[in-house]
Amino acid sequence: MELNRQWEAGEIYWQQKSRVRWLKKGDTNTSYFHTVMRTRRKRNFVAGLRGDIGEWITKETGKADMACSFYHNLFTSENQVWNMGDRVGDLPIAQSIAPEMNVSLTAEVLPCEVRKTVLSMGSKQAPGSDEFTGKFFNLLGYWWQFGD
Repeated sequence: MELNRQWEAGEIYWQQKSRVRWLKKGDTNTSYFHTVMRTRRKRNFVAGLRGDIGEWITKETGKADMACSFYHNLFTSENQVWNMGDRVGDLPIAQSIAPEMNVSLTAEVLPCEVRKTVLSMGSKQAPGSDEFTGKFFNLLGYWWQFGD
């Protein structure tokens, strides 16, 4: 009984890591899941980043520091005020979002929308870094607090 639970937990783990959604319970080809996960990991791997003065940075700490520095500089201003419109205003980009659409995109998220989204999650799909699955939220009944 305990062995079966451990086996199922392992299957769920590898299915989530491989992000395969079309497989149903019972298809236990863990070799396949390992291959899919390794392929995703290779595709998403960043071997190195080119620094400000052209140097190639490959160490993990260096890449992390560089990414933090890039976004810190991007989203903070030091004695400099700029508007994103100033940077893209001269580009020949057609307006792609109608004013009505913009109202919809910037509107407050309603509790019923959150509920609908939580209920639509796949039962073995991990929504974020906390790795709680849709089944977790479904079992705990968290969506009821959001109302209709």
